[in-house]
Amino acid sequence: MSLLLGIAGCTPTRNPLYSASGTHRYGAAFLTRDGGDFVQVQAVDTGVHTQALPSNEEGNTRVAFWPTGVDAVTDGESCASWTNRDGELVQQGAALRITRAHGRVRAVTVTQNIMFGAGWIFNVHTWDTARTSEAFRSEGSINLSSTFFADGAPPLPWSFCARVIGDTVEMKLWAPADETEPAWGDDQHGGSVTLPAGWRSKGQVGWYVGHLRAADQADFVAATTWTYDPQPATGRVTATS
Repeated sequence: MSLLLGIAGCTPTRNPLYSASGTHRYGAAFLTRDGGDFVQVQAVDTGVHTQALPSNEEGNTRVAFWPTGVDAVTDGESCASWTNRDGELVQQGAALRITRAHGRVRAVTVTQNIMFGAGWIFNVHTWDTARTSEAFRSEGSINLSSTFFADGAPPLPWSFCARVIGDTVEMKLWAPADETEPAWGDDQHGGSVTLPAGWRSKGQVGWYVGHLRAADQADFVAATTWTYDPQPATGRVTATS
């Protein structure tokens, strides 16, 4: 019992940062961009609607987006339910520690794999658009082929959360129509990856969408963000537009 209490005590307190509303605004940054392709990020009800312009010609644009007016944090969590996804290669995920300054974008992402149809794999990447080679670097992956996806991909909606505390990135995925939210560390629904040195810094907490071709779209419903950073005496951080 003392061991279990010790492990539980290692996780800092989680405090709310943001809950989606239909009137809020979002910032966005290209992690990669194909030509002049553009992805719209729009607040709708309790979530976010993303859609590629009908005029887009390619499919390799990737975007990180976040609620404006919310404090940057070091240790954060991003959650949303994926309810609507229209497009053959649409990729959804979470983005953490997002920074954008002087044309340079950095972020940590956790995304569902779209290569070779292996959607049971979730990839952790670091992104830095100042890198001289590719902006992204794989830091590890989580394979749910024998657990959540053992009987094939369940129908949407899926609920997805990802968080980073220190150098550890975790994710969890579940079907809210059939099951309750699993605990962190439940290896039937998620896993973890350790980041390399140099990525423990403050940034925005948000979401990721990529590979939308012309008119493709994806929704993030019940979008919320949280922080594990120590909170000031005033308590909750509130979002302002």
